[in-house]
Amino acid sequence: ARIFPLYWLALSAVIVIDGGQGTRAWQYPVHYLLLNNLVPGREEALFPAAWTLTLEALFYAALPLLALAIRARRSAPSAVWLARAVLASWALSVAFTVFTDCLGDGEIGLWLRGSLPAMWQMFCPGLLLAIAPHLPAGRLRSVVVDLPGGRGWLAPAAGLLIGAALLGAAAPL
Repeated sequence: ARIFPLYWLALSAVIVIDGGQGTRAWQYPVHYLLLNNLVPGREEALFPAAWTLTLEALFYAALPLLALAIRARRSAPSAVWLARAVLASWALSVAFTVFTDCLGDGEIGLWLRGSLPAMWQMFCPGLLLAIAPHLPAGRLRSVVVDLPGGRGWLAPAAGLLIGAALLGAAAPL
């Protein structure tokens, strides 16, 4: 209710001012409904700065569905189980991003790279912060809450950064 009215106004202004070069009639509703990231090549079309809004809308739609699916399979999951699930999904999202980045075929690879499965990793820190106060004292809570602190994290963090830099240099996208 807060995002759509201003987004529609801004999108309409962009279309009126800049035109809709290369946009077909069926693609306008896709943009107005914030579904443009679901169509390859439309992520940054018309209103390039709004591509993140689609991901946010998809996240806000996916999270309650995931919660319902978890609730259907388990009685109230523990905070530890949820934190581990978020950490696992984070790793899967990073792996998906690396895989799609190495595809190197241009439009489809870039589209997959900007999809919710690839961008899920950007939401994981916030999910962990929401779970953290409910974690019992122990190693997992230390990893989630105290990760930036202490010298024990410097070597793994440096290794991750070096690995990311090497992958970034080698990946075609």
